[in-house]
Amino acid sequence: MLALAEAAAASIRGFLKQRRDLAMIIEAADNDMPAVLKTIEGVDGEVGFAWSWIFSNPFEADQAAYADNVIADITTSHAAIDAGLRAKGEAGWPPLPPSLRDPARSPAARLRSAAAVLRGLAPARPGSVTVFALLPSSIGNGGAYHDLAAAVIAHEFPLPWCAGIRFMLRDGRPARPLALLQGPRICRTSMDFSPPALTAALRAESQNPALPADRRANATLIAAGIDQAHGRTDAAASAFRAVLNHAGATGNAVLAAVAATGLAACMEQLGDVAAAERILQAALEPCLQTSPPPFMVMLNIFQPLVMIAARQGRWLEAEAHLTAIAWLAEILIMPDTHIEALDRRGMAQIRQGRIAQAEISWRHAIRLAETSENPEAAAPIRARLNELLRNNERAA
Repeated sequence: MLALAEAAAASIRGFLKQRRDLAMIIEAADNDMPAVLKTIEGVDGEVGFAWSWIFSNPFEADQAAYADNVIADITTSHAAIDAGLRAKGEAGWPPLPPSLRDPARSPAARLRSAAAVLRGLAPARPGSVTVFALLPSSIGNGGAYHDLAAAVIAHEFPLPWCAGIRFMLRDGRPARPLALLQGPRICRTSMDFSPPALTAALRAESQNPALPADRRANATLIAAGIDQAHGRTDAAASAFRAVLNHAGATGNAVLAAVAATGLAACMEQLGDVAAAERILQAALEPCLQTSPPPFMVMLNIFQPLVMIAARQGRWLEAEAHLTAIAWLAEILIMPDTHIEALDRRGMAQIRQGRIAQAEISWRHAIRLAETSENPEAAAPIRARLNELLRNNERAA
């Protein structure tokens, strides 16, 4: 997966550094766009010479409405930056020309003007470029979007209007409205972060002997999680075992615990609950010997242990596990988890006939809930406590 992200970042980085191509067309499915935008933002923050304006407004049907939304975003950002400069005693930005919002002008003309205006506001840096990225999160009218994109990047030599500007445009997948948009200064790249692509990349990383062993193990761990989520339990269990063996050989207690949690879930799905419990219990000991202990990992171990003990009616063990969860949630400042653990501990204590202890657990949970950001969580716990105390004619 890291290799997939690195390849995507390299294509963006290469486009920004080159001085030949005016536009890059990025082919990506709607579901891939958040990862695409994150990749571009990461590269933009890294290179230092790009003055980037990225617009992910959906292109629904109408060119004018889309241009209005982009100009509105520019107006909002312009006002915020201008106010920040003036607050620091620096010279503010000149106002945006009214022509950007003139409905009599074509949407393409307004966007071209906007790109030119933003280029004029760019900080003075050697070799800097202004990036004007029209990357709609969805494309409802492919034909209209194609015509608008083509008109925005149209230029003539030897004096193109867009010198110093680089455009990024989005093509869709599977529909490709920009498939026919060609030109000598247009390059293309494809970014695929779909589950099949991620799985293939992870498998390639996990089997690449040129990569460090820890990186291969991490790739195997993530691939195992994907296999498990898609019902490929045997494959997931095998991968989790491989990571667990690597972690044991290298003394990585945290990685071992994470792999053990995944392997235990697989064993439960395969019907071997006893093996799942043994794996989880074995993963706890190295965590306790680690300094500082990996509290979140330990919490994730105790959660399935509680479920196993409760399903088998072993309420004393379930109570002990829930006490540990409450303690860990307090350390991790997770009030909702803390309250839930105390509530469930009270239920486990009721199952054992330990009424006084259940009352203590529930009163503690109620106090926490009433002072938390979710005070309504106290109501069902109070109702359970009141039912418990009715025989004594008391109320919580």
